Amino acid sequence: MLDALAGSKEAAEALKDSGAPAFSPFDADPHNEFEVGDVDNAVRYAADMVAAGHSLGVDVVNGRDTADYAAAIASRCVMNGRSVLYVPCIADQKRRFRQAISANELSGQVLDVSDERCNDSIDHQLIAAVGFQPGVASSRFDQIADELVGVRSRLTRYLGD
Repeated sequence: MLDALAGSKEAAEALKDSGAPAFSPFDADPHNEFEVGDVDNAVRYAADMVAAGHSLGVDVVNGRDTADYAAAIASRCVMNGRSVLYVPCIADQKRRFRQAISANELSGQVLDVSDERCNDSIDHQLIAAVGFQPGVASSRFDQIADELVGVRSRLTRYLGD
């Protein structure tokens, strides 16, 4: 991506034919929404792009909380089995990112390498991962997604009549 921005025609051509997913302004199927928080379709599209393995820079309007966007993008990537390196510009942004991650029960997926207890944290996470038992979260997610699909179809029929 940096080569393309610097003017390399070969790099620009490689990006042009990268097989990126298409943007849709419409609501996605709730069964396929893995982003945390209430984010718009542009953020969902960015999350899809990054989760598919594309590099991406996000240009955000001043005053928006980018920590929520980063949490949404990171959660989608984690659900697709990808790792994410998030480097906040300021300490407050890091704090807001950690709050968004914690509020959505994803703290166990975060490793803060600036933490002096990083090695202990890695040990505890590895031990917890070995004994992992799937819980009711996935069935609850499917139940809520099914309900949302039903409500959306009823609203569509209601508004279409």
